[in-house]
Amino acid sequence: HQGPTILDVGGSLVEILDFDRPDPLRTALLTQVFFVYIETTELQTQALIDRHFISPKPMFYQSAFLTAALAAFGRPIEQVAPDAFIRYVFPRLVAHRRPKYEALARQGGVSLPLVRANQVRSDQELLDVIAEAIDHAH
Repeated sequence: HQGPTILDVGGSLVEILDFDRPDPLRTALLTQVFFVYIETTELQTQALIDRHFISPKPMFYQSAFLTAALAAFGRPIEQVAPDAFIRYVFPRLVAHRRPKYEALARQGGVSLPLVRANQVRSDQELLDVIAEAIDHAH
């Protein structure tokens, strides 16, 4: 394959990277991958959360985050109703991940507003939008 390759790695990638200390995987990715973070407003974020509740998908949680969320939920694991817990934890997961996405974009990429990303209709247009974001960042 020649030319740029676009991968949608989803949000779980940031859950396996270490942002608190040097991380060889994060370092390797930053040397080989250009990250594009799709920024959302609070209203757009809420719409994404609502969509997740309608059509959920598998999620990866760091064990420390999940343990803290379970403790904050206030019920023993045996008494946790899965639907109630996901409604509790997913918005917190979104907030927990946002600074990590932003860090990757600052360290090795750009941020694009969701409204602008939604206007893209072709691979070339996406590359043009990313190039515009790079120009505006510098």
